[in-house]
Amino acid sequence: MKNTFILTLVIIISSIIISCSSCKKNIDPQVDNPYGLPNATQEGKNTLGFLLNGQPWTPKGQLGTSANLTFYYDATFSAGVFNIGAYRILDNQGSMEKINIFADTIQNAQRISFPTKKLGLIFRNATNTNCDFLTAESTTKVTGFIDIKKLDKVAHIFSGEFEFTLTKTNCDTVKITQGRFDLKF
Repeated sequence: MKNTFILTLVIIISSIIISCSSCKKNIDPQVDNPYGLPNATQEGKNTLGFLLNGQPWTPKGQLGTSANLTFYYDATFSAGVFNIGAYRILDNQGSMEKINIFADTIQNAQRISFPTKKLGLIFRNATNTNCDFLTAESTTKVTGFIDIKKLDKVAHIFSGEFEFTLTKTNCDTVKITQGRFDLKF
């Protein structure tokens, strides 16, 4: 009798575990990603997005034949270089914002934090070109990081996350948060 009870209990618990493990969570992008940014994937989906001062920013529009999101990686030049470039057209007059993130000495996944000479950033401000931020200028101060989560040279996938705070005299501070990219090269 005791063995029958234990066997029945084991069968019931096993059934519960098996049925729960086969359940899949339905992901609602509006709930799981309320800002409409691309998900932080590592599959080479050619996506990029971030919050710019709390507002969603993704590449948008097109200038002639130039893509609004570009990526370049060369493992052989300068011990491994990359350049992520993206722009966003804001109106019919061609006003745009642009971001470039670039670095050298990149051979594997790693986190790089400012200040460093290894990493560079350009952010072109659509509303005030006097407030373009270039890390090469002594007047631009940058804090933040880029975290390269995946650099797969076989599958040609480059993905990760970033956050930056940009300051410059007589310019509004620019905060780039929740940045993510998933690129194919």
